[in-house]
Amino acid sequence: MTKTATAKKINISQVARDAGLTPAAVHARLHSGWTLEQALARPVGPRGRPRKIPSPSVVSSTPPSDMLSPVKFYRYLWAIGVGVVLIGVLIGVVQGV
Repeated sequence: MTKTATAKKINISQVARDAGLTPAAVHARLHSGWTLEQALARPVGPRGRPRKIPSPSVVSSTPPSDMLSPVKFYRYLWAIGVGVVLIGVLIGVVQGV
């Protein structure tokens, strides 16, 4: 398959092999919207995934690991509510209500 880059046709599969990448990886990256330079510059990590390149200027937007996500928080609340209801039912059964 060829793509036009600056009025010059190139064989992307051959360029990928020359860069030490598989043609499938480069084609997938291009299909995902990467530029040709980005697709060829970033090495492939284990299992075909691009390796993470650490950048000290990037601020993490993930919360600390000790914080509960809203989904987990509501699951805990639901579990506590179910437990309270079951205890109430058991107490009623024992008392003969």
